[in-house]
Amino acid sequence: MYLHTRDAHDLYRKFGFTEPSERVLETGPGSGYLTALLASEAGDVTSVEIYAPMATDARAPASGCLRTPV
Repeated sequence: MYLHTRDAHDLYRKFGFTEPSERVLETGPGSGYLTALLASEAGDVTSVEIYAPMATDARAPASGCLRTPV
């Protein structure tokens, strides 16, 4: 099942995964858009992308939310 970014974000919020006390592991962040949304709300977000070009693209939207360089 594939969720669009907004749908996934809505589900994360519904189940409380975006609370400041939550830690989120995101696999395959794609463009990084959802990562940036989660990072602005959740306490700690770690994203793992194994495809180097996609990882590079994902850094841009999340760069304003990064606490640790990637």
